[in-house]
Amino acid sequence: MDIKDHHIVSKEKAIEYLSELITDTPLPASIEALSEHEILDICKFVQQVIDQKTAGLDRLFEMMSKTMKYIPNFVIHSMSIKYIAPAIAARITEKLTIKQALGVADGLPLDYSAEVARYSNNHLSAEILSHMKPLQMKKVVYYLARHYPIKLLDIAEQLNESMISSISKYIDYSVYSSIQLQAPKRKAMLAKLQSKIENRKSKI
Repeated sequence: MDIKDHHIVSKEKAIEYLSELITDTPLPASIEALSEHEILDICKFVQQVIDQKTAGLDRLFEMMSKTMKYIPNFVIHSMSIKYIAPAIAARITEKLTIKQALGVADGLPLDYSAEVARYSNNHLSAEILSHMKPLQMKKVVYYLARHYPIKLLDIAEQLNESMISSISKYIDYSVYSSIQLQAPKRKAMLAKLQSKIENRKSKI
């Protein structure tokens, strides 16, 4: 996640950026009490720290993704579960094509696939989710809703209307009752998902 991609020019955008860095951990209340100038400075500093700590890793993950093209998927499945943490697998997956990513995801256990989605780019996770077989998609959504409900909202924002309607059926909305959603777009997405359920009920 890069600060340049967020076009951070306001306090609201800054809070949105920071809240997405650690998806399921609420921001400290003191963050929202900061002035716009202070919070924008914090965002710039955070990005500098991220850039310094991850320097060179993109090249490494790109090289690993190219190597995977020559390894059969069943070998990748076995190696991934045993030796590659989901956070690392997510970074490698971002360097693959959708077709390659789906081929790898197809044979992985549900919990591992969902954990990879937790750490992945939201757009990529949405793309993979959209191309999954219906039963597999249902299980991944159910897992994310139970374990990483905020991440699921972020992924849902990247889905088309048809997919939003599809995943809305597999979410236990009670998990959101105890969660404070700080980003306005997350609140809007939760409301949209719930409205899909209400609309479905009204037609019965």
